[in-house]
Amino acid sequence: MYLNVTSAGLSEEKFRLYLLNRSHPVGRGKAVFFEAVGFSADQWSVLASAILEHAKKNQVSESIPNEHGIKYIIDGKLSSPDQRNPLVRSIWFVENGSELARFVTAYPLPYLKELK
Repeated sequence: MYLNVTSAGLSEEKFRLYLLNRSHPVGRGKAVFFEAVGFSADQWSVLASAILEHAKKNQVSESIPNEHGIKYIIDGKLSSPDQRNPLVRSIWFVENGSELARFVTAYPLPYLKELK
């Protein structure tokens, strides 16, 4: 199963202030990882586009319903500026009554806690 995703579910804040922010208490390890493969906060839209393509090209690995909707997990290679194309997990959420997925987060597989 492939997920119905569009760029509408990708906010600048999610990328610039979280995934690519070395000062964020939770996101800093992710920022270290994404920067290491060539992404940067000042060009956050490059990572956003890569995450969107990641969701379009890879099938859903797991879906987890809850009272608000369904969380979707997508695992696969992420096209990166340095061409290493690491394995990444992206998380998406579709609210009840909607068909459009909203991006939640992404991280390397396996997630290395020592990147913090």
